[in-house]
Amino acid sequence: MIAGRPLVGYLRWHAQDTVLRALTPPILFLGLGGVPLWSFARTAGLDAMDRPGEAHDLALQIYGNTMPLTMTLGAVLLANGLHATDREKQYFRFLFSKPVVAWAFYLQQFVVALLLFAAAMTLVPLGFGAIVTAVPVLAVTKSAVLFALLYGSLVALCGSLVTKEGVVFIAVAATSMVLQQLGKAGFLPHWLALVAGALPPFLTADSLRGLWLAGQPVAAGDIMHVVGYSTAMLAAALLLVRRLPLARS
Repeated sequence: MIAGRPLVGYLRWHAQDTVLRALTPPILFLGLGGVPLWSFARTAGLDAMDRPGEAHDLALQIYGNTMPLTMTLGAVLLANGLHATDREKQYFRFLFSKPVVAWAFYLQQFVVALLLFAAAMTLVPLGFGAIVTAVPVLAVTKSAVLFALLYGSLVALCGSLVTKEGVVFIAVAATSMVLQQLGKAGFLPHWLALVAGALPPFLTADSLRGLWLAGQPVAAGDIMHVVGYSTAMLAAALLLVRRLPLARS
């Protein structure tokens, strides 16, 4: 049975442990996009960036080039080590000394991390809009939720199987993206294209983000594909946490 009060008691600590990693994307954006924007603003002026023209177009180009990178890196950093670290360092021996079920603990940790990441990513377009020029906000929030769900669920699944989940995650993610790009270009044999389609849908998620940020319509089936695949990976990870011993050699 899940004891509700001890589990809720961990909410504060989940938020406290996650908030600094969740703020990584805004910090990355300030470093990668803020510096060239500040340099350009000294020459052209902030007012010019907020009016139609060359300065405005360049500012949006810097924003558009920097946003996907900061979101992807932020999602990876946020998800890394969510529960594999507990097994490696055996923190679970005192985390679960009270009547808290392990899978519920890690599900709560996952949800808190996802929400904080989406909130932190939302700060980027809000700040850019307040200082430079208005950009869509909801598109970034939706993309952040999608990427946190996809990347986080894959890391959770890898972490439920192995201790060094980062290596497995990078291998799966890199293989998925390369094969799916080659498959889209028509360079794969039929059997390998089927393998690419069965791997985590990174290319579909990237396409959805690009369309959202560009203000273009997206296919509901693509959203369901990414969300459904991610949810299945998360459910499998939580099932493995429940079934497998936390202490493993």
